[in-house]
Amino acid sequence: MKCVITGGSGFIGSYIAEELAREENEVYILDIRDPEIKLKKNMHHIKGSTMDIDLLRDLFNNTEEVYDMAGIIGTSELIFNNREAVINNILGSINVLETAKGKKVKKIMYPSKPNVWLNTYTITKQACEQFCQMFNSIHNMDITILKIFEAYGPRQKMKNYRKVIPYFITQALKNEPLEVYGNGEQHIDLIYVNDLAKIIIQATRNNKKINKVLDCGSGNPITVNELAKKIIKLTNSKSEILHVKMRLGEEPETRLKANTKDLNIDTNKLTSLDDGLMETINYYKNSNNIIRATLTN
Repeated sequence: MKCVITGGSGFIGSYIAEELAREENEVYILDIRDPEIKLKKNMHHIKGSTMDIDLLRDLFNNTEEVYDMAGIIGTSELIFNNREAVINNILGSINVLETAKGKKVKKIMYPSKPNVWLNTYTITKQACEQFCQMFNSIHNMDITILKIFEAYGPRQKMKNYRKVIPYFITQALKNEPLEVYGNGEQHIDLIYVNDLAKIIIQATRNNKKINKVLDCGSGNPITVNELAKKIIKLTNSKSEILHVKMRLGEEPETRLKANTKDLNIDTNKLTSLDDGLMETINYYKNSNNIIRATLTN
């Protein structure tokens, strides 16, 4: 079947694309960036954005599944870039929803996030959650809303936003101090990106029109301090932990833990944190991959 992934050149989107291609679907990646993965014969890259409604209308013809992964991400990085974030993250997703409605797309997935912080990115995701619920209710659409926790794995970028796993790993590999915001007692819920891509597809197809937001994580939180120590150990690094001031848009000692009950997944079958981190560390040991991770696009 025909599947479209907006933002399919991004970190999570690219893994969804690979998983859908393995199932022998016809996969269309819509993104302003070129894909970094090698495209198979059943994978197609369309250069463009969700702001181009005419392009969306053409692309969504005979499409059965849409995974709306497009958007601008960031925490403190977006607080002074509100207008661009609202245009791309909210209006772009509304364009996807309205076009999918008109083209009678059977299933749509929208990725939200834990809405525990007051920052621009969180506000845009929370607004789109409600738009998706409204479209489900009023237009009888089948939109799965997943609250995605902290994904990690190979190919994750860290500029222009700082993601904790690639940042800590690259610092550890260079024997530099691991910079931890605040006291480091924030609890985060990490999920390996390969597992996440499979769960996203499974949930999109099996949600039975449950019009509520579903948590999508491992259900096994870890503190940032514990994570930093684990990465130092796994990399055999001489790095130390350096506590720095909390960044804007986050709160100290946040407790994040996914409730995976409604997803009906066996968390015991997920990639263990140690195994996932080693796969990621081995990826970043290649200096070329570190360079890719620090590039803007």
